Amino acid sequence: MAHDMGITKLPDGGWEVRVTVVDPRTGRQRWLRRRTQGTLKEARDLRNELRVIARRGEVEPTPSRMRLGDCIESWLRSKAMRVRPSTATEYASTLAHALPVLGDYYLDAITAWDIEAWFTEQVKVVKPVTANNRLRVLRRCLKDSCAKAGIPNPASFVESVPAGRRRGRGLKPHALRALLDAYNHEDTRPLVLTLAWTGMRWGEASALRWEDIDQTEGTIVVQRAHWQGRVGKTKSGREREVPLHPLLRDALQEHRRRLLARQDPGLEAGWCFATLAVRGPDKGSVKLRNPSSVQKPWARACEKAGVKASPHDLRRTFVDLLRLAEVDAVVEHAIVGHVDDEMRERYSTVRAPEAAAALNKAFQRVMGEES
Repeated sequence: MAHDMGITKLPDGGWEVRVTVVDPRTGRQRWLRRRTQGTLKEARDLRNELRVIARRGEVEPTPSRMRLGDCIESWLRSKAMRVRPSTATEYASTLAHALPVLGDYYLDAITAWDIEAWFTEQVKVVKPVTANNRLRVLRRCLKDSCAKAGIPNPASFVESVPAGRRRGRGLKPHALRALLDAYNHEDTRPLVLTLAWTGMRWGEASALRWEDIDQTEGTIVVQRAHWQGRVGKTKSGREREVPLHPLLRDALQEHRRRLLARQDPGLEAGWCFATLAVRGPDKGSVKLRNPSSVQKPWARACEKAGVKASPHDLRRTFVDLLRLAEVDAVVEHAIVGHVDDEMRERYSTVRAPEAAAALNKAFQRVMGEES
């Protein structure tokens, strides 16, 4: 039986008192509830006290305040114009795990404790490496959104958890040399050498055009990437120059001579590593290579060289070689095109001779000049 608005008689003889309050972190109304075993007058007095508390804590939503869900949507739209479709899709699916818990919170009301609590739950339901990746993407989104709003980033205080040994890893110099010596598939060997000697991502190397290669200057311009047949921008959204090592230059020249000799359709289209579709509605048309095109020769080469690796491990190996050669971080980022920590590179200019010198120094170990 109800007695006055917001006061309800309970079966045990007590009273439930409730008033509406606006949550300052979400801007949404919720009930503020209390119970008392006193008289009806005492219940009314409690209701008045709760109304005072509600008024003190109420924060009216204003147009200038954005919820995290809106920030995520805006951030994803921005990234969709700058990164590959596969990367944009990965960002969206990753951030979808944060929306149910944090999406309604105002950006300026989220605390490190909120993110820590969310991350703790993620660690309970998925592998540590997956939880860390979700935190990493959320941290990047919050970093950009908070910077635009001029407020501190609460995610910067939340640390990832140990994820154990990563599945992919770089090869030692002698193992890389053995793998490249064992890889003898004529059509795809130049592509594998490009991956190994430039540190490009697969989508970047497979989307190279002959016009991107400047043999006079000794550089390759990386300005596009390919994913599932779609050609677009690189993962970082920016083009970069990588040095063309003499050994790779010679291999690409020989590759081009073979393409000319057999009048390869991909050469006419301008692609360095194209092939022909062998099935489906596009059968017989020129297409760019996917990683599956090297699966069998790669497995044979790995078995012959006695190594376990994936094509992407060539990029990891390249980065390791630069690090072992003590190449400056700005030069490394300029060559490899990492997405994070770009500010120092943005305010520095890495010239082609400097990048070439770094590459030569890194690959001395592979060439056998160092043990």
